[in-house]
Parts: sequence; C-alpha cells; structure tokens
Amino acid sequence: MEISWWSKNIRAHCVKITPTWTNTHIYLDANGDIDLSEGSGTDSDRLKQCVTDTATP
Repeated sequence: MEISWWSKNIRAHCVKITPTWTNTHIYLDANGDIDLSEGSGTDSDRLKQCVTDTATP
C-alpha cells in the first residue's frame, strides 16, 4: 500500500507500507514527517520508499 500526503507548508511525502491485520500505525511529527523516534508507535519495520512517487517518507 502506498500513502501520499502534503500541504501548503510541508513538502510532499510518500511511503510504502506492508500492513498487518488488524492494526498498522504511522504517526507524524509536528513537521508532517513520519515520527521515527523511539517509542513513537510508528510501525517503521514495514516502511519502504514509494515506487510510484518520488517523494521521500
């Protein structure tokens, strides 16, 4: 699954994730970036670079 997001004030983002049943979590920080800090709860082990979009996670 690929997810893209952007707004006026942040750069474009795209991430490819392999979801698991029943929950998959991706949390964003205050800058709109994926929160990869320790204890953030983001399932970072399943994140990869997008194939169809050149934006970085």
